[in-house]
Amino acid sequence: MLTSRLTFASLTLAVILAGCSDSSDTPSTFIACDLGQLHVEGDIDGMPVNITQSSENSGFGQSETGGGFWMDDPFPDGTRMNLSIDWSPSIVDGATSNVTTATLIMPSQPTTVALAGQTLCAGSGSQIRIPKKSEKVADLQFNLTSLTGGTGCGEAHTGMVRGCWRLSAH
Repeated sequence: MLTSRLTFASLTLAVILAGCSDSSDTPSTFIACDLGQLHVEGDIDGMPVNITQSSENSGFGQSETGGGFWMDDPFPDGTRMNLSIDWSPSIVDGATSNVTTATLIMPSQPTTVALAGQTLCAGSGSQIRIPKKSEKVADLQFNLTSLTGGTGCGEAHTGMVRGCWRLSAH
């Protein structure tokens, strides 16, 4: 009788502990950035993507209905990616939102970058997240899926890219 009560108590405790999680953990589908970085990684048409650059000359803003991230490259020498993302609805710390439009222009230099110099658009299933300040992983995190490119972004690509942007030290 005592053995069955201990077994029940152990199982109950295991179930309770399994249900608990640290809400400050970043969901595994999003990645973290170092301070001052914009980072994108993933796979496009079987080609690996791993690009890190400075987060300077970039920012984001939100209204009641949604938000947008943008980059301005004052030195368009082809060595930096360019990225813009719009989302709706607006989001708060720890929440995600659906990306409504996203455009990623791959660097043209070096020419070994996957799809060097090409413009990619993200579609259905793409998400953006503002992590909780206590996570200290990024200011924005994003997953871009259903990638297309070519004229009018009408050419489908396989794979996805995940990214993050971190300007502040929080």
